[in-house]
Amino acid sequence: FATFAASCGSNNSQARFVNAISDNTTTLDIYFNGTKAFGLTNTFPTDSGSTYVSIPTGSDKIQGFSSGTNTNPVFTVPNSPISFKSGSQYTVVAMGRLASTVTVVAPVESSTAPANGSVNFNVIDASPAYTQAVDVYILQDQTSTPGSTCFGNAGCTPTISALASPASSITPYTTTPATVPYNSLGFGYTLYVAEAGSSPPTPLPGWTGYPFSVGSVTVGSIRTIVLVDNPGGSNGMSAVPIILSDLN
Repeated sequence: FATFAASCGSNNSQARFVNAISDNTTTLDIYFNGTKAFGLTNTFPTDSGSTYVSIPTGSDKIQGFSSGTNTNPVFTVPNSPISFKSGSQYTVVAMGRLASTVTVVAPVESSTAPANGSVNFNVIDASPAYTQAVDVYILQDQTSTPGSTCFGNAGCTPTISALASPASSITPYTTTPATVPYNSLGFGYTLYVAEAGSSPPTPLPGWTGYPFSVGSVTVGSIRTIVLVDNPGGSNGMSAVPIILSDLN
């Protein structure tokens, strides 16, 4: 699993990169202020740049080039959405379409582990093709068959309510992690995404539930969930997210 990296000097930030550019079909090199930071070995969707590297502090120019080249960028973000701070760690997510507009978000991370037997979830909405806010449900499976009887009922409470869309917000991500108890039954979790405020929850098209496992009674864990577009970027949010293993 990926772990939180230590800071590499007082004049740099630490970052990892997620490629959520929905029409990207070739591998890319990612440059910060003219210096290569990431070489992505897979096309969309991928977290292949998720190893932490040192990047310049301040507002950086972020560019993507076809692998092995450094001329004629396929996208350019002239100024990063935030000013990177010395000693801080970020998840940098590029989204949108090369054929139109690529945007970047870069939430700062917390490496503080939750209590043993708990999981902290950070969620980033990197799906501009779905333009509305969403409710996110991270529900414990009750049997070896993934899924929760809670979802679909009016009394089912979202784990994260009204997560903003990147189509309308420059901060489409959680700023405080959602803490969920480890599933002591040992059956993992199922992730659902629904229309914000719907009750009973109305799942987004294709969202029948995404099963995954994480955690233990003996450790605290952290995961970052990145919601992405369907391939091509013109058909809403994919029902297959990227899940980054941050800690344990």
